[in-house]
Amino acid sequence: MAAPSIVASTSDVPKPLLVAVLASASLLISTLFNLVIPLIPVLPGELNASPGNTSWVVTAFFLVGAVANPVAGRLADMVGNRRVLIVCVWLLVVGSVVCALASTLPVLLAGRVLQGMSLPMMSISLSIMRQQLVIVRLPAAVGWATAAMGIGNGAGLIGGGYLIDTFSWNAVFWATAVISLPLAVAVPLVVPRDHRADPQRLDATGPQASWRSWCCSSCHSARWETGASPPSPSDCWPPASR
Repeated sequence: MAAPSIVASTSDVPKPLLVAVLASASLLISTLFNLVIPLIPVLPGELNASPGNTSWVVTAFFLVGAVANPVAGRLADMVGNRRVLIVCVWLLVVGSVVCALASTLPVLLAGRVLQGMSLPMMSISLSIMRQQLVIVRLPAAVGWATAAMGIGNGAGLIGGGYLIDTFSWNAVFWATAVISLPLAVAVPLVVPRDHRADPQRLDATGPQASWRSWCCSSCHSARWETGASPPSPSDCWPPASR
């Protein structure tokens, strides 16, 4: 039996506009990598928390993104890249608003978890380019997306520091919400539809393994910070997943 594939629908959207929107998604995600780095010395005083705890504002984003990437890739095979990209963009918008309104560390971490779930935007955007562009245009499009990633890494540090010095730490996340909202509107309008091609169920083995590793690393980090002995892996895993 032939392997299922996702067939994209035809579209009258100009290809340069499609590339611009997809490269903007890569730019936005890469900006988030470093946007909160200037917040690290500020958050302990603002949220009345220890530096070790506030460092999870950075760590949670990457840990959740590491789990979300393979899951989103499988979901894209099942329901289409366009739908998954739309969900990821709106998770970024909602997560940014939650972070901007946060007054306590748990709420801020919840917003960062939502933002981390949008990390697959980068890989999904490249997948859509591969589907929608002819082979002669693909290298240039991937080059634009890669350049956007590099620009975003530098812009995140500079922009984050400027917003904190000029306004407040909440402004970093308000800016992210404002910038990501036009992208959330543009993606459904510009990205062509692709229909469902693989109705098989999502395999939970990979996400469970990633989740267990995440829980175990979190337990180790918490124990080492307090000076307690490191836990065994069975102590770290949630009871439902043992």
